[in-house]
Amino acid sequence: MRSMNTLARYLAFTLTLSGAWVASPGQQPLRPAQATIIFTGTVMQLHATTFAPPDTMIPASDRTIVVRVDKVLKSTPEVAWLQGNTITLEAKDPSTFRVGMRGTFFTTGGRWGDGVELLEIAHYEDGTPVPKFRTRQEDADAALAKRLAQVDLVISGTVSSTAPLPYIQHVISEHMPDWCLATIEVETVEKGNLTRKTVTVMFAASTDVAQYNRPKLKPGDHAIWLLHTQVPDMWGNTVPRLAATDPLDSQPITELAKVRALLKSGSTK
Repeated sequence: MRSMNTLARYLAFTLTLSGAWVASPGQQPLRPAQATIIFTGTVMQLHATTFAPPDTMIPASDRTIVVRVDKVLKSTPEVAWLQGNTITLEAKDPSTFRVGMRGTFFTTGGRWGDGVELLEIAHYEDGTPVPKFRTRQEDADAALAKRLAQVDLVISGTVSSTAPLPYIQHVISEHMPDWCLATIEVETVEKGNLTRKTVTVMFAASTDVAQYNRPKLKPGDHAIWLLHTQVPDMWGNTVPRLAATDPLDSQPITELAKVRALLKSGSTK
């Protein structure tokens, strides 16, 4: 079994990237719809913690409750391992919990160490209505629909070649995108107007932390490409060229039916 300490730290890193942290003091409380981890669980202990000595980051208090995660309903893929494990829940109102209580928990990320702390947004005991929430897949589909509405051209095709963008790239920062050009052999046009059989697009080849999740096109890549124009270059000047710059701009070719359905449904307008 993998180390809980290692997994917990990775969880915290993942939640940080996804903006999952709880609101700062003075901000409005989070709503159930803002929960990043939703699960069904069983209350195992009150006034207890999963952080064993010498890790005293989250000591037992009146507000800490140990909950077994019975089934993960919504999370990032990296934290699906929570299912079957116990976590420390920072309760909003500890008086509403009892040992053995089962329910649905809406939470967001807390702190980590040798255990995992989640912060309660809301909980619903078994037998009470649970608000509807979007699954992770529904969130992903909504994000894709939004991106499809933003881009100028959607095609399917295969990258035949790549090359550095033919203009001088002065060294300004280690975070530069290192723009390159890719030639794509077009198979189908799903959105926009294109009569050519090939199209040349910009992409950021850099693997720097500021660029790593942008599409990295390489010869042989067969995918659905979401392309847009008027991309700013490294100096802030607009480059009137098609580009793939967003993590969603490259979709597996197996998702073509879904892309067509989203375009047809009008949810991308």
